[in-house]
Amino acid sequence: MADSPIRSALINGAVIAGTFVVGFAFLEVGLRVVNGVPAAPWSDWRAQYVVAQNESSSNRYDETLGWVLRDNLTSHNLNTIEHGIRINGPDTVLTQGAVLAAGDSFTAGSEVGDTESWPAHLEDKLGRPVMNSGVGGYGTDQIVLRAEQLMDILQPEIVVLSFFDQDILRAGYSRYGENKPYFVDTPAGIELKHVPVPAQSENKADDPGASITDNLYLPAVVRSAVTGGPIYIPPGSTYRKVVNDPVAVSCALLNRIKKQTVESGVHLLLVLQYGGQIHHTRSPRPGHAELVIECATSLGIPVVDEFDTIRQVSNASSEDLRALYVMGPGDANFGHMSSAGNDLVAGLIAEAINDLPAEPTPLNETAGFGPSAYTVPLNNLLTSQMQALDISQYSNGLVDVSALWWGQEGYTFSAKGPTGEHYLSLPALSDLEAGRYEIEVELRAGSTDRVRLQLLHSVMTGVLADIDLGSDHADLTRLGPVQRIGASVKDADRGSDWKAVNFHAAFTAGDVRILIQFLDSNGSSTLPGDGTNFDIANIRLNGFVAE
Repeated sequence: MADSPIRSALINGAVIAGTFVVGFAFLEVGLRVVNGVPAAPWSDWRAQYVVAQNESSSNRYDETLGWVLRDNLTSHNLNTIEHGIRINGPDTVLTQGAVLAAGDSFTAGSEVGDTESWPAHLEDKLGRPVMNSGVGGYGTDQIVLRAEQLMDILQPEIVVLSFFDQDILRAGYSRYGENKPYFVDTPAGIELKHVPVPAQSENKADDPGASITDNLYLPAVVRSAVTGGPIYIPPGSTYRKVVNDPVAVSCALLNRIKKQTVESGVHLLLVLQYGGQIHHTRSPRPGHAELVIECATSLGIPVVDEFDTIRQVSNASSEDLRALYVMGPGDANFGHMSSAGNDLVAGLIAEAINDLPAEPTPLNETAGFGPSAYTVPLNNLLTSQMQALDISQYSNGLVDVSALWWGQEGYTFSAKGPTGEHYLSLPALSDLEAGRYEIEVELRAGSTDRVRLQLLHSVMTGVLADIDLGSDHADLTRLGPVQRIGASVKDADRGSDWKAVNFHAAFTAGDVRILIQFLDSNGSSTLPGDGTNFDIANIRLNGFVAE
């Protein structure tokens, strides 16, 4: 009799657990049946979900571009004809000898109707057909490839490329929501990579490490209801950077398409567009946009930069600025351009087109936006100066510096003190000539495998390299109009998990400073001073000028 309470508790527990399992299974199967997914609880519903999403999307797969708008789409506000050209009105037909507009969602006209995109407004202003080939999410690499594809088909008289400023940075990705092509610099010029682009279907829920619980549908539905997000995000719906210089790639592609248009007797025009937030916060024109404008102008490509015009509107009235964009909830978030904003941009483009000469401006062959060739040392003392540094002198009080044990050359850096940023700032090298500067350093992961290196110029420009020693990857961030940035991470000759890191940028004349900074395992620069550490050795700063 003494065991009866325990036995009763066990029985009750088993009944409760069984009821929960049966109830969960009933809801799992019921939701699957209602939503038309495989009913068996152990089946992988995610694969069918991806297929259904692809079929319902306005985009279709393209092996060269990654994705394009579907042909002959019909809806209440987005309609296309052949080759995914968005219509400007009910009379739009595929027309040769027209104006070809290529760009991203700002060109395609996201959040507005067919007649409200800037290509539609441009058609009205010019009185001639404009073919809108814009595709949402494109980088400058995809925009140029798209224009090149359609030039043979449409034989346009004018090609208008529109770069939203973030499109320039997207040229630094191999996956931007979906897989895409990208380019890298080689001694022979830019080289196309990731083509054929892996289809989204190859990235769906085929994870060999997934367990049966990953296939449960009910938790995904509940999570979606709570977060407001999609039921499932396929592995391909992520963002993956490559190590290249998206500005150099964009400029090289402008060089390439300029040459093609000149040979074909076609005018080429470049448009630069920006989000409303940059004007709302009074931020300056991004450095990467400045560089692309500079290289386009040097190549002989007329540039329509909307920045100053919209900044004048913003300076006059915040309400007038908002009227140029589709505003989000609470009138706080700037979306794509409204019909009024697109009309303004179309007016700027129409003026530039009307001012075009009879014949296309020839390519400036001396612009030189191919691979950088820097081979002559600027200063033979740079390497010896850096090697002779006593790094421990330059701790900011939040980094403990100690020599490596067992006679190894180098140091161990440890984060100390309160939570915050932990870094060392090495002494500036002053009055250096204009040219390319590169840091070479050997790093070894300790309790963190993330390190940020900063190469800063005297006028507050530079480049940040976030080094992931675990994956041999460098994530670069350009500060201001700095040219030809690049990086590499590979095994060092000394072995023992050491990595040889190189990254560089081209500067005007002035001072150069190096900062070595801690990152935590998530890449954050703010971390507690709890002894997080990594090892460093053989720092060199090399300088080069063009031959």
